[in-house]
Order: sequence, then structure tokens, then C-alpha cells
Amino acid sequence: MARYGFAHWGSGVRWSSPDAHPTQMRNLAKFFENPFDDPSISMNELLAFVTDHLQRMIANNVGGELDARIAATSSALDLLLACATDDNSKLGLRKARNLVKDAFRKDLPGKVAKIGRRSAGSSARMRRR
Repeated sequence: MARYGFAHWGSGVRWSSPDAHPTQMRNLAKFFENPFDDPSISMNELLAFVTDHLQRMIANNVGGELDARIAATSSALDLLLACATDDNSKLGLRKARNLVKDAFRKDLPGKVAKIGRRSAGSSARMRRR
């Protein structure tokens, strides 16, 4: 592309439109997406990121500019840890209950058969008398 006052008649410089590259508008929806709302991110990875981020904010809080964000992040992290701990303990209880139920269901036919044999034996004895 030629500059003004640079080209003269017969110099071979063309006066034309600038070289335009195809452009696209940015998709603004990407700014409103939560990058942490992804099923592939585990709770442990999320907790590790939040604790690292909180420590960095505390370390870089020179003039107290991040006090409000640190307080909000700390309270949210405490709530998340409480819920995650509660959920893990409830998960352990659910697994234990399922193990007991499975063991009961596995042993039930044998126990019922013993009861049936005992009742059949006692009724036969009663008939003999």
C-alpha cells in the first residue's frame, strides 16, 4: 500500500484499497461462560486451584486492595469444604448401607431355606406323634 506523497506518476505504486484480511466479530458469549463449570474438573482440582489462588491473593495484597475478595473467597471456600466433607461422609454411609443390604440379600435365600427345612421337620415330627 502506498503512502501519501510517496508515489508519483509512473512509479509503479498503485493507489488501491488497503489489504483487508477477513475478520470476524468476537463471540461475546464466551465472556459470560464460567470456565470452572466443566464436568472434567474434579472437586480436588477445583479445591487445589482455589487454595492456591487464595494464597496468591493474600501474598499480593499490599495495600489491602483485595481484602473484600479475600474475605469472600475464604468464606466460599470454607462453605465448599464443609459441603464436600459432609457429602463425602454421607457417601461413606450410603456405601456402608448398600454393602449391608447386598450381604443381607445374598444370605437371605440360605436363611429362608433353613427356616423352611426346620418347619418341615417339625411338622413331620408332629404328624408322627
